[in-house]
Amino acid sequence: MPTLYPAKRIALNILGKLTLCPPWGSLPCGTYVFQRVQAGLGNVPWDNSRTLQLRVHVPHNPSNTPDQQRVRNNFAAAIWSWQLLSPEEKNQWRQRGRRLRLSGYNEYIRDFLRGRLFV
Repeated sequence: MPTLYPAKRIALNILGKLTLCPPWGSLPCGTYVFQRVQAGLGNVPWDNSRTLQLRVHVPHNPSNTPDQQRVRNNFAAAIWSWQLLSPEEKNQWRQRGRRLRLSGYNEYIRDFLRGRLFV
């Protein structure tokens, strides 16, 4: 008697960003992300299986306005300033930060960005 093997399943598994006009439902044409999600997560939280779901792709903000550049430059200056501190100065900031339940680094960066430090 010949051995019978189960028929092979062929599936197309596409993950990633897709630009399409979905033929189902009332979804508009646009960019979507097809992704595998953990059970109970994603845009169908009541689905308890690990399935593929389609979600709308939300692009990041690519603009680089002068205000954004100014804030980024200030933040970079604050980090550079922290790196130049001596270990004793960093310990002083760590002690100050404990009062507010912040790390010394976060306390220093916060004060720098708020203009409370004069370097």
